[in-house]
Amino acid sequence: MRKRAFHILEDVYQNRGVKDEFTLLGDEVAMQVRTLTSSYARSTVKFKIQSLLYEARLGYYDEPQVHYQGFENSTPQQGIQTTTQSSQLYNQNWEQVLRADSQNEDASTSQITNL
Repeated sequence: MRKRAFHILEDVYQNRGVKDEFTLLGDEVAMQVRTLTSSYARSTVKFKIQSLLYEARLGYYDEPQVHYQGFENSTPQQGIQTTTQSSQLYNQNWEQVLRADSQNEDASTSQITNL
């Protein structure tokens, strides 16, 4: 048992610097997201990536994609609706955040004015 644990640890230690294609992809995406100038752009890109991964976990991309008039999706109607609904929900949440920030800013300005 100890020998097996030692070999596992030794293997992990020897392969600690090895990066597979997904690690490299993650590093590349991270570099590109860091170059985006606004927090809204970074948040939107992060949300869209997470949405794609979520859809992939649900199996939307398990089969080869079928082409429909220039658009492609493994389940055309369902996938488009899911992405559209997710985007709409995300935009609504951002609108609420921006409104709350605006209200807080207005309240701060009026407090300063009243001093």
